[in-house]
Amino acid sequence: MDFGKAVRSSAVARAPELASFLLQENVCPGCVLRFLKTRPSDLASPLPSAKASNVSLHRSSSLEPPAGDDSNQAVQGGGTAVPNGREAVCPMCLGILQSLGAEFFDGVVEGTLAGGGNEGSAQAATGQCEENSKRGNDGAECLGSGGAVTAGQKLEVVAEEKLVPGSGLCTVIKAGVQKSGQQFEDLALELVLPQLVQVRQHALWAHLQQAMPDLPLLRGGCSEAVLPVKDALKHALSTRLEQTLGTKLDASSSVRCAISFSHPDNSAEVAAALSPAKQVARKRQKGNYGYWKRGGSPGENDDAARPEESLASVQKALDGLSPQETRNRLPWPPAEATAPCTVDVKCWRSPVFVGGRYLKLVRGLSQSPWLVDEERVGKETSVQELLAAGIVGHFKVDDYKFSSAGREDIDVRMLGRGRPFVLELQNARVLPPPAAYAQMQAAVNSRPDKWVAVRDLALVDRSQVDLLREGEAEKQKEYAAIVWLPRPATQADVDKLNGMRDLVVQQRTPIRVLHRRSPLIRPRTIHSMRAERVAAKPHYLLLHLCTQAGTYVKEFVHGDLGRTHPNVGSILGCEADILQLDVTNIRMDFP
Repeated sequence: MDFGKAVRSSAVARAPELASFLLQENVCPGCVLRFLKTRPSDLASPLPSAKASNVSLHRSSSLEPPAGDDSNQAVQGGGTAVPNGREAVCPMCLGILQSLGAEFFDGVVEGTLAGGGNEGSAQAATGQCEENSKRGNDGAECLGSGGAVTAGQKLEVVAEEKLVPGSGLCTVIKAGVQKSGQQFEDLALELVLPQLVQVRQHALWAHLQQAMPDLPLLRGGCSEAVLPVKDALKHALSTRLEQTLGTKLDASSSVRCAISFSHPDNSAEVAAALSPAKQVARKRQKGNYGYWKRGGSPGENDDAARPEESLASVQKALDGLSPQETRNRLPWPPAEATAPCTVDVKCWRSPVFVGGRYLKLVRGLSQSPWLVDEERVGKETSVQELLAAGIVGHFKVDDYKFSSAGREDIDVRMLGRGRPFVLELQNARVLPPPAAYAQMQAAVNSRPDKWVAVRDLALVDRSQVDLLREGEAEKQKEYAAIVWLPRPATQADVDKLNGMRDLVVQQRTPIRVLHRRSPLIRPRTIHSMRAERVAAKPHYLLLHLCTQAGTYVKEFVHGDLGRTHPNVGSILGCEADILQLDVTNIRMDFP
């Protein structure tokens, strides 16, 4: 389809005076189509001149070409060429749509705006983006786009005959993805636009409503009537991106690629435009201080000193302005955009979770790195580091986090089926096949020191991680302890301990952790005990316990100077101390 014909068709069929004005304002063809909701059913009609339409909205006459001068005549795409042969930067999209070429707009007209000649299709096509905006999505949308650009550089406006339509930005995205090193089967793309696009569009809409009050296309609100830039990009170029990347675009993919457009005038112009709206919003909130810090004043917390507003907050502020307030605050035409937007492409993967159970087979090994005065406590490594050494490298990550269902003391072993744990892998570039997890287990278990072992290693999802954290407070734990008594243990001692079930003890925060834990009294349940006398060691008992999660077992044995009551010593009527402790089981269905 000839794009110039599409613009001319839309102008005649819908609003020739509106199209003429927009083109004279250096609004690019893409934005003209967004305002006119063009359909490709009417073609080849001539585009009326601005003079013929008698439309004027404070347009500077200095931008109109002099008679007989062809240097500034309208180009085929409907834009206005500047003397150096480049198109002027569109004041609406800031050059984003200009960079995409004529074929791009064919896709918009035929797919997004046309809808088989049904205007309702355009509204349906934008429904998802509008819904996301209502949820405060800060302008991030899944989309496809293309154009002649270079990552991190300006979106240079190229003459249409020199442009490979719809390919430039796709190539940039592909380069960004390849640079990230990500391996994937599908990809989700996100678009972030400068807030200035919203401000400019809102300003133009308010001035158009005043100049053309009887035009049906200009009835209602701007956000409902004008096709968003991100929607046009999404619908027009998704297929091209899939072809360029050789993969499927899927909004639910764990691999994300963010295409961020920015403009040098964004912060200052948006802050200046929205300052009155912020004051109105603050008054309406009646002290909730949504825009300024508590106790601050406009002078102390001015717009330039604060981070940029989100797209949702900008739109909310704009919607709070009346049409007259908008025209007073947001003049049209705005200052000429001397530079187009720049684009930045980033690609990353959402966190990946690897779960399993670890066994700690030696004492003196901390669960995580433990340093006091920059010196290691215990052995020169930790359970966390030993596990990560055999697992993390397979995923090529930026970083990782270790979490587990509780932790044992440095002098306590973790035996039995092991303790459930999760490694949260940040920006994993590779997802190994299922068979690789057995190799990871073998790498950990084959260490010559035999300090740790791992089992049941597997990829887990976030819901299982949540179950791990929830179960940490509800699980039951089993222990084996060597207990010393100042007198020989008797069968009566054994029978007394073995006969107790669901014993509730009151535990004050132990002295050994009082420096880092709140001084509270915590009720804990000892579900069962099973004691055995040790042969040839009359002063020793082997005590097996099943307790509620969070029980301080050492303190339950020796009493912690009376801070835990009852305790083994008080039950047996003598002093008791603990010599060794092992965790033998953690009752939890994980992974």
